[in-house]
Amino acid sequence: MGSVKDYFSSLGTGIASLVKGLSVTGKEFVTPKITEKYPENRETHHVAQRFRACLELIYDNEGRHKCIACGTCERNCPNGTIPLRLKW
Repeated sequence: MGSVKDYFSSLGTGIASLVKGLSVTGKEFVTPKITEKYPENRETHHVAQRFRACLELIYDNEGRHKCIACGTCERNCPNGTIPLRLKW
């Protein structure tokens, strides 16, 4: 059996860990989210300088896009705004 000193030491460590975790969670509640309003604020939202992606459909000479419905864009979309409409 452990001593009373060990019990209160572990209890203090647990409470400190709980407070630290709750502080991280609390900060996330008040941090403004960027991707939640993306389609509506497209004109006013400034993309970070380090952003390197170019999200666009590639079209051929006849004006048809080359999407093969592989679902890669749907799986990689960070906030789920690209649903795959076709179900094979």
